[in-house]
Amino acid sequence: MRRDTLASPSLRLPRNVVRGGAGSAPHRAVAWWLFACCALVFAMIVVGGATRLTHSGLSITEWQPIVGALPPLNDAQWEAAFAKYRATPEFRLVNHAMDVDGFKRIFWWEYVHRLLGRLIGMAFLVPLVLFAVRRRIPPGYGGPLLGILLRVAVPITLTNLFQSSFDIVNALWVGRLGTEAIAAVAASGPLFNVLISLGSGLSTAGAVLIAQSAGARRHDLLDHVAAQTLLMVALMAAAFAVAGASMASPLLQVIGVSPAIHDLSTQYLHVRYLGMVPMFCFMSMQAMLQAVGEVRFAVFVQMGSILCNALLDPLLIFGLGPIPALGVSGAALATVIVQTGALAIALRHLLSGHSALHLRIPDFRPDWAHVRRAAALGVPASIEQGIRTFSSLLLMSLAAGFGTLGLASYGVGTRLLFFWFMPMTGLSIATAAVVGQNIGAGLEQRARAAARLSAWLGFLGLTAIGLLLIPFVPSIMHALAPGQDEVVAEAIRFAYIYCPFLGVLAVPQALLGAFRGAGSTRQSMTISIAMQWLFQMPSAWFIALATPLGLLGIWWSYPIANCAGAILCMLWFRYGKWRNLQVAPKA
Repeated sequence: MRRDTLASPSLRLPRNVVRGGAGSAPHRAVAWWLFACCALVFAMIVVGGATRLTHSGLSITEWQPIVGALPPLNDAQWEAAFAKYRATPEFRLVNHAMDVDGFKRIFWWEYVHRLLGRLIGMAFLVPLVLFAVRRRIPPGYGGPLLGILLRVAVPITLTNLFQSSFDIVNALWVGRLGTEAIAAVAASGPLFNVLISLGSGLSTAGAVLIAQSAGARRHDLLDHVAAQTLLMVALMAAAFAVAGASMASPLLQVIGVSPAIHDLSTQYLHVRYLGMVPMFCFMSMQAMLQAVGEVRFAVFVQMGSILCNALLDPLLIFGLGPIPALGVSGAALATVIVQTGALAIALRHLLSGHSALHLRIPDFRPDWAHVRRAAALGVPASIEQGIRTFSSLLLMSLAAGFGTLGLASYGVGTRLLFFWFMPMTGLSIATAAVVGQNIGAGLEQRARAAARLSAWLGFLGLTAIGLLLIPFVPSIMHALAPGQDEVVAEAIRFAYIYCPFLGVLAVPQALLGAFRGAGSTRQSMTISIAMQWLFQMPSAWFIALATPLGLLGIWWSYPIANCAGAILCMLWFRYGKWRNLQVAPKA
């Protein structure tokens, strides 16, 4: 099969774009436009923060993009708006003593917040159309590099969204079993994800080595690296499955899971650990195929997998005919069955000879030189992912300190956040592949341009998604936890805090992907540790325990940490030596 590359010299950016396009009028006009958009987004974040702190976010109960631009204009309209607010859970549970004058005060915060969102949309879209029509967008801004990033990132994002949909689908069905079932699955997630994160380092190492080898046109190494990576991942997954199953119960006790949900969480984890080897191996093959630009295969496999999971979940959770009702364990078993099938399909693809990577038996013989090279890349990547997931575990433990309500609302609220974290991860993986191949080909300036463009794509795209998502948050949370009004109300508060910051969350993910693609996994690890342990954990514990805000401290720790992480990444991107590395042998 033809081995395409994402670093072809024919696809380089024009020289003036690589150097920054100094000084021309089109560049200045576009720069001022983008800076103005950034200023408006910053204003939106400030107003949004004030809106959340004053508990004003649910004061407008309907989403009307056109008609809703006008506020109530007379007493009758104010009474009608207040009557709709009185029907919400927030009024019944929090503001039941509020009168119409108090309602007006919180209404205006949310009204200005939404009006600013409309203004941002117009401020971005109208100049974009005018610049495009008048051909004022500088050459290369929408050129080959953007096309390559999108061609790789969009399928990877779809794949990751389908992957994350396993937990979303499980949550939709498990949510019908009650609050204890929701909390049990939420408590299980971080423990399972810690092992996934620790094992992901080898997949990252394999993807980096394959990307740089492809860029250097060392096609003779690709199949060997793929086989060695898959062998190491399978062995590590088996070890993790045994360790995880034996330690599940005591670890749940350590993090403070209540006895009411301890057994449910243990059962769920034991079943999920059965599928760790097929899941690890499929994720590894997926990462390596993405590194050479073969991204569509995983999309179709994941699409079929999530459909099969959606069909199996109700059968195994609630039972049908001779099939017993397994409860939360049924949701785990459905996922294990589907992921095993996905691995079988992927193995057939890589053994068929129709893939950019071709597995052959001799390549599975252990190669200790490769093991050392992969470990140098993979260990920091594993530590980075493990620290990030372990931090989520500690945050979940902190939420559990506020009772089952805190744990359940954390589980429900993070479902939406982690779902949209998948596009950020997709962009990060695509950036690593493009940067890795360009570093391997010796195109350092083009690698830098790809990283910069990826960060802008993530910031603008995810900011827009976050703002558009806000009106739909109540409906989404009610669907994830039907009938659980208190859980839903707290999860809505959580989502209202992080949605405006989704674009900020995307910036460090894009730049950390660039650092990994260049082989700078230790620097990426250092920045991630700083994000978690210098910013997120201290702010969460201090605000939650030392102030009256309680759970809000956990919710606000996410934007605090990622704003700090974005700044650290931009500083390293500007002043660091990340793009001077090359870890794959040259041609």
